[in-house]
Amino acid sequence: MEGLVIVTTEDLITQTLISGTNVLQEIKKPIDAVDPRLLESMQSADQYLIKFDGVKVLSRQSERYPNPTLNHFSLARYLRQNGITAAKAIDLGCGVGFLGNYAAKHLGAHEVLFSDLNPEALNQSIFAYQMNNDIELGDCAQEKIPLGIRIKTPGHVLEARCGPAQETFQNCDAEGCLALAAPMYLPGICEVFPQAFSLFAYTAKNIGARLFIGHSNLASDLVEEAADRFGMSLNSRMEQEIPFLPEYGDTRGRRISLEELQEKGLKIKGPETERRFYHDLMVSELR
Repeated sequence: MEGLVIVTTEDLITQTLISGTNVLQEIKKPIDAVDPRLLESMQSADQYLIKFDGVKVLSRQSERYPNPTLNHFSLARYLRQNGITAAKAIDLGCGVGFLGNYAAKHLGAHEVLFSDLNPEALNQSIFAYQMNNDIELGDCAQEKIPLGIRIKTPGHVLEARCGPAQETFQNCDAEGCLALAAPMYLPGICEVFPQAFSLFAYTAKNIGARLFIGHSNLASDLVEEAADRFGMSLNSRMEQEIPFLPEYGDTRGRRISLEELQEKGLKIKGPETERRFYHDLMVSELR
């Protein structure tokens, strides 16, 4: 299948799989930016586009870094709706580069820094910039910088920095800029990088950036610990309740029990034979 695009509406209620002008499948109340029910329909498709609010990225090309999640979309929507802008934005743990490209398109960022441990992710982030701006970067001025590259386009200055954030931004002055992140973490379900919250908080505090994190309420304790650890003020807001599919909410055989998830904020509704699982998309600012 070619030319596949997964489009999520701004209210995060509807997700559609499109090929060209044809709608192949539509689902309500997706559990993620790439809902597993759509993946089942796509069969052997090895790549597709993911689109939200006019910004598109190519699906991940490696298991070593993630696609964007609904946490990314919820954070992006919050920033735009609340008029939060800055001339410089840093996409921490950028993955395929959604937040950095969103900042360039909608948040007034003229300078965008992509940061990730994986060089493939950085390549995809820059590729996404080319898609969203209809530009070929081969003709743009480029220069090597420590741990990365700087590219000057007609509209933006881009940097791609490879390495741990606390090292790649060690001597960076980013007073007042936006640092954006949405770490892939759900306790007992996706525990790839739980230390990301503290690492990103440390980085943002050292460079003077305003840090905005999109996360699940199930990870709120990690966000609070990061703020406390580095003496940062914390302002958190619940954006939207979203469902788990039953198999995602059922944690039998995993490291964390359903009861522990309830203590962290997992919501279970309905009788036991028809129970549904929900958690909240959160946006937290640490300064």
